[in-house]
Amino acid sequence: MTNTLTYSRRQSAHEPEHLPGVHDAETINTPGLREIRIAVTQLFDDGGIILVDGKPGVGKTFATKCVLSSMDVPVHWVDMPDTPKGKEANARIYTAVTGRRPHGRMTEFALTEETVDVLDGLKAVLAIDEGQNMTTGALRQVRYLHDRPSTRALLILVGPGVSRAVARVPELDSRVSRRIEVSALNTKQIHDLLPGLHPTLALTSTTVLATLSHSAKGNLRQWARVLEIARNIGIDKTRGISEKDAQLILGVMRGGPA
Repeated sequence: MTNTLTYSRRQSAHEPEHLPGVHDAETINTPGLREIRIAVTQLFDDGGIILVDGKPGVGKTFATKCVLSSMDVPVHWVDMPDTPKGKEANARIYTAVTGRRPHGRMTEFALTEETVDVLDGLKAVLAIDEGQNMTTGALRQVRYLHDRPSTRALLILVGPGVSRAVARVPELDSRVSRRIEVSALNTKQIHDLLPGLHPTLALTSTTVLATLSHSAKGNLRQWARVLEIARNIGIDKTRGISEKDAQLILGVMRGGPA
């Protein structure tokens, strides 16, 4: 099966898109990423619904895209704006699958029928990012589209608070097959996994990583900020971050000059 990822700006493996400006970064096999891979592998053939929740910056979207891009399955990616109504949610799904925007004068009913047709028999992953932004009406519309007897797509809803949003629509919530909570890295995971993210961190002592973690904690986006600052202040990635460097970086993260 050909991989037909339709989301835009696919990044190289060395610059994860949620870690802008971080060159030479690698994907680390976090618990969240592993759980998403297991869920997609187990549920793709039968369809179903997966929720991927977690606080901003912990790697939900990146892990989901990473898993999907590594699998030989067609994927249609939808980014939801703030509080889209049913018709807008419908239009974005239609565009993601067909590659074209529906006619603006089309009624909501007509658009729904068109979208039902393009989803008919579609064996693919339909991934919706920022799913927590969706109104109750939009979530009901997604439930209707996915619940058609001829719909075979695996639906993945991603976003901070998406579980809470879906819970407002019991008829959708009751159909969820897997709920995944992507968490920040804990202390052990920072020690074991984080050095694999970037050569600079691999060459940084565990003591300095612990110092930096007081600010960055287990949030990958914050660690990307650490690396960005390290590069901007001229730290050589081949020698790692010293304790003195770490204090400079923490000062910048608190709002001081670079």
